[in-house]
Amino acid sequence: MSEVKQDMIDRKVDGVVKIFGLAYKDVVALVATLSILLNVYLVYKIITMNEDLNAKIVDEVRRQVPKAVNESVPVEVDRKLEGVREGVDKALNKVDTIVQKIGGRE
Repeated sequence: MSEVKQDMIDRKVDGVVKIFGLAYKDVVALVATLSILLNVYLVYKIITMNEDLNAKIVDEVRRQVPKAVNESVPVEVDRKLEGVREGVDKALNKVDTIVQKIGGRE
């Protein structure tokens, strides 16, 4: 009788182990699935965050570049043209001198 009881207990233990074994495998599979889904979500959030950040950077550059160009280009052009202005002024003075000599006003 004790052998029969031991056999029944062993079967019950085996059945419980199998049930918990299956449950353990299911829990591991569920955790793995949730982990994968969480990683996919995090990658999605990183990608959308980067896209939003890039859009903000582009907007800020588009906002600041015209202002910087309007402020610095005229100053730089004026600096580059300073020599040209001096040359034009000298040329006009020479033309005035020649016109005065030709006209006899000197």
